[in-house]
Amino acid sequence: MTGSTWTRCPRCESVLHERKPDSVARTWALVIAAALLYIPANYYPVLTVMQLGAGQPSTILGGVEELVTPFLSFTWRGMARLPGVSPASTTSRCAP
Repeated sequence: MTGSTWTRCPRCESVLHERKPDSVARTWALVIAAALLYIPANYYPVLTVMQLGAGQPSTILGGVEELVTPFLSFTWRGMARLPGVSPASTTSRCAP
């Protein structure tokens, strides 16, 4: 693509554009930076989840666990009301 000459796709005839300079190198740089920062982000406490006025520092994954656990227990209580689904029927497969 020099000047006003545009390269077109041989299949669909749409105008093609050039790649950004060093796009592959930039992508690899971001992947490596993300991999290096992933470990400390999940090891060091970075947030505090406050529940009923009390809270403690937590990692990102710990915060997700604290937020999801009450929802899962609520869902389980809702499922226990369904016909044929009860905690006893799911924990034991022995005949009465």
